[in-house]
Amino acid sequence: MGCNGAGESGGLTMATRSRPPAEPKRYLRTLVRQTKHRFLEGQCRIEQAVFLSDDVVVLLDGRPSTGYIERGRTTIDSLMLTTPDGWIGCEESSQVEKNDLIICRCVGDWESEGLLALKSKSTQELVWLLHLESSEEFVSAEISNNHINAQSGGYPSGWQWWIPIRTPWLLKVEPIKIT
Repeated sequence: MGCNGAGESGGLTMATRSRPPAEPKRYLRTLVRQTKHRFLEGQCRIEQAVFLSDDVVVLLDGRPSTGYIERGRTTIDSLMLTTPDGWIGCEESSQVEKNDLIICRCVGDWESEGLLALKSKSTQELVWLLHLESSEEFVSAEISNNHINAQSGGYPSGWQWWIPIRTPWLLKVEPIKIT
């Protein structure tokens, strides 16, 4: 079709105005907030992982007795495609504040799991959420320098955790006696 609107048959055609395609960035913005949105609704994904606020997921392998390693990275969107109903309850049980950070100890649906969330104090927005399948509930947590010191488990034994604030997937754990 030429600039005058004439088609190959030589007749005039009516120029149709179609909608521009949906702006990809706008579409992605609505998807990228699942971790924050679901956390506010009292939910988190079932996978053992660190869930970052931009919906990047750092999958973890391990147990407290053997330590943890990064198994790979994915996104909430990818997880939702394979298991859309893979959400569990995640209720905040207590908070500790220091500087502009808030650590939230959370309780999940299963007795053996542990959940810790880090939020910005000024914005109240989630920074990351840690979900571990067999750590037991976190009973204490505090911010010390650039990491979180936490304890999980109960009498007579438990676990001591050192979780870097900026790279929580590099966490370290060792057994402790709880008195």
